[in-house]
Amino acid sequence: MKNMRVSERRKRRYQLFLYAFLGFALGMFLWASYSYYEQKIPNIIRIQAGTSQRIDLKVPASGVLNVDSDKVIALNQPVTIVAGESPDTCQMELRLFGVLPLKSIDIEVIENTRLIPVGQPIGIYMKTQGVLVIDTGTFEGPQGQEQSPSVYKLQAGDYVMAMDGVAVTGKRQIKEYVENGSGRDIVLQVSRNEKIIQVRISPMQDQNGVYKIGTWLRDSAQGIGTMTFLDEELHFGALGHGIRESFYSLAAVFCIIQRSLQSEKGREEHRGNLQESLNISRSRSQGSL
Repeated sequence: MKNMRVSERRKRRYQLFLYAFLGFALGMFLWASYSYYEQKIPNIIRIQAGTSQRIDLKVPASGVLNVDSDKVIALNQPVTIVAGESPDTCQMELRLFGVLPLKSIDIEVIENTRLIPVGQPIGIYMKTQGVLVIDTGTFEGPQGQEQSPSVYKLQAGDYVMAMDGVAVTGKRQIKEYVENGSGRDIVLQVSRNEKIIQVRISPMQDQNGVYKIGTWLRDSAQGIGTMTFLDEELHFGALGHGIRESFYSLAAVFCIIQRSLQSEKGREEHRGNLQESLNISRSRSQGSL
């Protein structure tokens, strides 16, 4: 009799564990599905005035426009949106499976703009105020051990403004200062969330005996606009590769008219490209941005 009671208790525990595991797995599945669909849906949809646009998101969600709350739009099948003749903005509140609040989409009707090609490529160069921390990482030490001097001290988005009281002008300056410091502690003056803090870091040697702090740094960004244009009001612009970094602390921004570009025409199975070596000099600078 006693053995039967023990067996029943074990069975109940096993059932409770199984139910808990299934509940956890179901919750993780729902959370992953929710996150996937939320990221798949754009925040803004832009349509030119007087045109229509076909949208095929293949998402099990539906919503209503704030200008027409009686009509439910299902996004699990292709939808055609017809824009009016004048610029306007409306919102659509989406619900996953028609039940769970998912996200709000802004639908913008924009003016038709006529552009005039100019043909003169232009470059952009941005110099940060201080040196931007992209991320921290690890490297192998002399004995093969992992070294990570900056982990939990610096973080992505920090700006290194000074070292031991000396103003920082570029990442090369930090590299040389660390390598020539014989491993002594360095006090960094760091701008984080618009506040200045002091961070002490002890450099460590890598496999070659070179001192490092294990930090990815950046002090500038640049790109070449492959096509320039004017709009009907003679505003100048350029198309080019996007710069993904978010710089909130800039020391200078330069626009450079390219006069010594090297170009290679695209052909079958080979992309064309533009190449330019930028020589940035304040003495050659004109105007401001």
